[in-house]
Amino acid sequence: MLGHIRHSTSAKARSVLGWQPRSNDEAILATAESLIRLGLVPA
Repeated sequence: MLGHIRHSTSAKARSVLGWQPRSNDEAILATAESLIRLGLVPA
């Protein structure tokens, strides 16, 4: 599959599961909180 471009969307997850992706801000904050909670970066 090297060199083949695959196109995919989240449309099925949205329609079947009602899933909504996080905003960029929410994702960044959640990542930072996880890193702090796990002790990988100082608070």
